[in-house]
Amino acid sequence: IPERRYEANKDMIVARLIERVSIRRPQLKEEELDEIRQRIVQTIEEVRGLSEIEFAALKEEKAKELKSIFIKDRNIDLDQRIGLFLLNPQIITVLEESPSVN
Repeated sequence: IPERRYEANKDMIVARLIERVSIRRPQLKEEELDEIRQRIVQTIEEVRGLSEIEFAALKEEKAKELKSIFIKDRNIDLDQRIGLFLLNPQIITVLEESPSVN
């Protein structure tokens, strides 16, 4: 993405990523989301600064870095997982579309 276009859309890109993090990890506090926002921006800026050769060598590592932000709490107990599932705003649509069990 060209520099000019990136600068014009950077805030929107980061906001969308933070929104996704919030959906997947609703237990996060605003301070934690601010730290994650900074990590996302830092990682994106690092990747944008890489040469093509460096990018080819580091792309999987950087992708894992960003991915870890979304799936950090894999070791939570079953009650917490159920709670997070039910807190997901998209669950209403899923439940409405599911056939009722009688």
